[in-house]
This record gives sequence, C-alpha cells and structure tokens, in this order.
Amino acid sequence: MTYTAVVVGATGLVGKNLVQELINDSECNEIRVIVRRESNFDHPKVKVFVVDFSQLMDYAEAFQGDVLFSCLGTTRADAGSPEKQYLVDYTYQFQSAKLASENGVNAYVLVSSPFKDIDSKNYYRRMKAELEESTMQLSFDKIVFLRPNGLMGKRERKRFGENRAMKIFISLVKIFPKLGKYKPILGSDVAKAMLKSYHLSQNQASRILTYDRDEVEVFI
Repeated sequence: MTYTAVVVGATGLVGKNLVQELINDSECNEIRVIVRRESNFDHPKVKVFVVDFSQLMDYAEAFQGDVLFSCLGTTRADAGSPEKQYLVDYTYQFQSAKLASENGVNAYVLVSSPFKDIDSKNYYRRMKAELEESTMQLSFDKIVFLRPNGLMGKRERKRFGENRAMKIFISLVKIFPKLGKYKPILGSDVAKAMLKSYHLSQNQASRILTYDRDEVEVFI
C-alpha cells in the first residue's frame, strides 16, 4: 500500500538521510518536507513547503499524509539559550504533530532521547520527556519513539569538536566494553530505523512502540 510521508527536520543530519530512504522506498509516493528556507530537494516525489515555524497554524494544509516523521532539533549552543532550544525541540515539533493529527495523519515517528526524564532537574531531559508525553495525547493510531544515543555524521553546520569527541568515545568503548551501550550512532542509520520502524508499526497491535539505544540498531 502506498503512503504519503511528512518530514519535519528534513535538512538535518537524520532528516536528509530519511528523505533519501523515502525516495528509495517504492511504497512511498509523496514526501512533504517542511522547511524554514528553500532547500535543494530535486526529485518528483518531493514537495517542499517553506514555512514560518512561529506561524505554523498558517501552514496546516502542508501537514497532510499518512505518517509524520519528526527529527527536528538543535543544541543550546546553536540556539543561543535554553528557551530558544525549547522552541525548536519542543514547541515546533509538538505543533507539527498536533497539526498532523488534526489532519488525520495516522502515524507518528519521533527521534527522542534515551535520557528523557520528566522528573529530571536537567531541562533537556525534561523537555524530551515532555514532548513524548504530550504527543501521546494526540489522536495518532500509531506512535513510534526512537531513542538513539549521540549522532555521528556529516552535518550542514559543523559542531565544534563533536565528531572528534565521538571518535574518542568509540576508542574508549574498545577499552571499556561496558561503555558500549552509550556508543554513538550514524544519523543515516537512525534514518533507516525511522522508516523500518514505521513499516513495522503498521502490523503491530500496540499503539505506542519505543526503541531505546541498541534496540534502534536492530533496524539497521
């Protein structure tokens, strides 16, 4: 059965790989990418919707399809403050999910975090937990939460020292195997997991499916 996918965060590390996975998926007949500025997606399957995320309700018609893939995110350093990071990581993603659910989109796949904790004193961990809890209240038939470790891969905007730190950590895992559960994962692999977990969810009885850390790698 063919389907239409909506992607929020399509220009990021995971999102750009996800769009390519969707292009290669013969069952996907349309990919609606929601972006803040014009992007170089050149494929007949892809429809680009340039939106103002601060006025997202004005673009409700863009959020129509069968599944919403949400992989929008930033860091506090890139955002400039915790409040601005919250705006991207929580507000924009939740508003996107709400619009999609109101338009009858029946499935939702979110890249979350294994460290999410609603009772944590750490704002990032609370934010991730809050987003999961909020989206569970929406009317999606199927919800998938992927909670991978840190992401590796080539980004449009380089994050100082990030890839070097990831490589050092991978070396440490070889010395201290118990650290293995924290090892980073390629953004391209998370994209594969997003698509495969969506397809799997369509044949599962459970409404909400969660995959933590190494469980994400099962789909690779």
